[in-house]
Amino acid sequence: MPKLKNLDKRKQLRTDLYQRLEAGDRIPVVLKDLRRILSKSQDEFAAFCGISVSVLRRIEQDKGGYSIESLNRILEKFDFEVVVRKKAE
Repeated sequence: MPKLKNLDKRKQLRTDLYQRLEAGDRIPVVLKDLRRILSKSQDEFAAFCGISVSVLRRIEQDKGGYSIESLNRILEKFDFEVVVRKKAE
């Protein structure tokens, strides 16, 4: 996880991320907001996550053309991962 000055802020950021995703917010929207909260440019955030800037742009624009692996590279920095499961009935 990116270094934030305060451990409580890090925990709160992680909690907020989880709650938004669980509430149904789209991953691209949450990740773009997260990058902005961390005051990172697309170049900086992509380098931190180990993906290309073009992939990050496609994710943030929700245009497709990226893999689950790319999402996991970003999410693992925040102690999350993409999981596929059967929809609840």
